[in-house]
Amino acid sequence: MGGQVNDRIKQVGGIEIFKEIHEYNSLYSTGIVVTNAGKLQAKKIFHGLLRRPYKSIVKGLVNISIRTAYELGLQTIAFPLFGSGVRIFSTREAWQIILPQIIKNLSNKNQTVREVIICIYSRQEVEQINVRETLQDIQIFGWESLL
Repeated sequence: MGGQVNDRIKQVGGIEIFKEIHEYNSLYSTGIVVTNAGKLQAKKIFHGLLRRPYKSIVKGLVNISIRTAYELGLQTIAFPLFGSGVRIFSTREAWQIILPQIIKNLSNKNQTVREVIICIYSRQEVEQINVRETLQDIQIFGWESLL
């Protein structure tokens, strides 16, 4: 585990979050590990390991995270742009991978998750992925246009 998100979680949330991860013997058998949130204003942290730079792995991490949030009765979940902080994917590629999967998962009628936050590291990255254009497309064509 490395990258900007990992470093920031350690800095703000505290090292005790990562001590909890090491208690798991079969780390990431489902693709994620759920820990306490330390000093962060959250209930839980879902840690995902991007072992290989495959789009299917990122989609799987999003899928299992949203399903686990549902099982835990959580209503809000936040995601980084997986792989962009360690340059496995460009910011734009990560955005194009994660957003359709989130939409697909939230399309499930039995879903308890009502809010998804996508954490983007800098204003420059927001401009690279053109968030405003995506939001306009959703308003004009509907969310299905992104799938």
